[in-house]
Amino acid sequence: MDDYTTRTPGQSTPDTSSSPPDQPPDAALAALVAAIQAAPPSALEPETIARVAALDAAGFARISMYLSRVRGFPFREWKRAVFAARGQGEGRPRRAARPSVGARTVWPDAPADAPLPGDPWIYTPDGIYLPSGGTKDDALGLDWADSASADPPPTPILGPAYICGWAVQLEDPTQVRAELAVRIGRGWHRFYVTPDALLKADQTARLAARGLWVYGKPALAAAYLNAGYRAVRAAQAPRRFTAVAGLHQVDGQLVAVGPWGIRGPTGRATPDVVHDAEARLPWLQSVRFGGPDPGAATQVFRRVWAMADPNALAPAVGWFAATYWATMIRQVTGHFPACNLWASRGTGKTTLLRRLLLAFFGITSDEAIRSVSQTAFSALRDLAASNLVPVILDEYRLGEADPKRLAALHHLLRRAYDGSSESRGRPDQSVVTYALATPVVVAGETMIPDPALAERSVIVALAKADTVQHPGSQDAITWLRDHPSLAAGTAGWLLLRRLEARMQPPDMRQNLQTVRGIIAQAGGADLPDRVQDGLAAAGVGLGWLHALGLTDRAVADWPWARWVAAAREARKDRSTLDWFVVFLQIVFSNRGQFGGITVACAASADEVRVEAAPVEAAFDKFLKEHDLPRLGKETLRQELEQAGPHIFRCVGRRWVGGKTAHAYVLSPAGLERRWDIPAAFWAEALAGDREDGE
Repeated sequence: MDDYTTRTPGQSTPDTSSSPPDQPPDAALAALVAAIQAAPPSALEPETIARVAALDAAGFARISMYLSRVRGFPFREWKRAVFAARGQGEGRPRRAARPSVGARTVWPDAPADAPLPGDPWIYTPDGIYLPSGGTKDDALGLDWADSASADPPPTPILGPAYICGWAVQLEDPTQVRAELAVRIGRGWHRFYVTPDALLKADQTARLAARGLWVYGKPALAAAYLNAGYRAVRAAQAPRRFTAVAGLHQVDGQLVAVGPWGIRGPTGRATPDVVHDAEARLPWLQSVRFGGPDPGAATQVFRRVWAMADPNALAPAVGWFAATYWATMIRQVTGHFPACNLWASRGTGKTTLLRRLLLAFFGITSDEAIRSVSQTAFSALRDLAASNLVPVILDEYRLGEADPKRLAALHHLLRRAYDGSSESRGRPDQSVVTYALATPVVVAGETMIPDPALAERSVIVALAKADTVQHPGSQDAITWLRDHPSLAAGTAGWLLLRRLEARMQPPDMRQNLQTVRGIIAQAGGADLPDRVQDGLAAAGVGLGWLHALGLTDRAVADWPWARWVAAAREARKDRSTLDWFVVFLQIVFSNRGQFGGITVACAASADEVRVEAAPVEAAFDKFLKEHDLPRLGKETLRQELEQAGPHIFRCVGRRWVGGKTAHAYVLSPAGLERRWDIPAAFWAEALAGDREDGE
């Protein structure tokens, strides 16, 4: 007969000092345990097997836990013999599973009641356990008693956590999620996971980053969660979820679903729909739709219109208002425009955008302003996150941003205009599809140079005279910053008005046609349809604000001729001279820096001067990066000379950058007459005025 010794984890030599668990009060069980301890081989004798088979689950558990640690003992063969003696056949027991209990039976503060999987899982107020001893397969095949009779201490698997529900995607019912509730601190947190994350130990382990307390056995944790998912699917009907925050038709009712919860029209029960996104986006998480307050809306919009010259700001305000109707505008026209707001440094454009986000969506977080320099995948997630709340991509500066990232961004913006989809692969060979529906603002110191994108955008150009120098601008901006609760009430009221509006797609089509008629009267009949549709969308937004009493001007009373001229300027074919002037604006905005090249610059009331050699090299690099014709410095000088002395004065020796050098000399007044660039821009840009912030 083999010598049997107790197996101790991590110990290579026999340990004869081990003893079985503390003996229970039952004398018969105590005697049996003592006999097996004295001679472990006796456990294989038929008489002993019969006595073990007659024990209850708790007694069997105590003996099996001891024998599983005895070195050299044929534990599996012994277990199969016991099962056979019980009449349970060869191998695994044919056991009747214990009835599962409800989550609130174990955790009274659980957010929702749901069936917890039955044996072999042990539940305590502080988590989920498995009885000690044996492998995962052994544990999952045993009929364990309740935790009260499980001694020695069982193995901890998870902190308090359970599958509390499941859901199918609103847009695609074949997409399913499991809802996981996890206790974090004194509260519970609920989030959705894909069912495949409950099948793989490595993916379950990653859930620890979201608050799941895994004790180091992710395979067992996955088995428990997957068992819970099966129990919940058998017992509950699914909820519905969407990954796109915004407006959705559910059961014939328009509702707004997002991180803010679900909102519907007054007096109607809202359907059971939840928002679940792959990633928590800060700009979307900070949306605040407060209690509807029409009085607050009046006060807030009085300040919105005072932030800048209304004639210059109105296209942006109208576009923001139109985002509440973006889904219907896409339904009617097949697209929704971007907003391209650009201005020189120090104009306050970022501050204006923050206040517009505050007024329309209650957003106060600085993280709501994103950067054009983010990765293509981050931009992709932003552009697929919502069909209502716009994302702001700021700091658009040619010459500073990576050309490859700009090219990727331009591609996504063109796709987002039509609401197209982009797909990305995952390491597990699955494919995720992103529907690009988020309204987007591109803001910076230069207009988007791509003519195709210019056609797909509402162009808003601002000067300091329109913003920071406008009377009352700073007071209005400060008031909005200091009254976020009124702004949240305004956002809640706007959302309620949208949800209760009776406008249907035929009405929207008629409204867009009406605004296009106004555009035609302003001289824009020859503009491409995309340009007219973009302006018409902003006009519809202004018309909605007028109907709500948030502006005194009817749609036809705005300066459409000015906006038509700006749209025409944005899409015209540019000559080399046009691009050179755009390039000079970039260089001056960047204080003489472009792509690693330093260009000495100077400006006065009557002259704009740039050092010739470096500006020619930098301009050639600019043309190359944007796939524009490269004609050489001689052709550039010829075009400058052909423009006339009122624009280009000479190439001569001038004091520039602290030295005398050959320089291009241009006239600020002439540049203003031809390209509508304020004469003061050049000196102000070099002075280094930053965004005025607050």
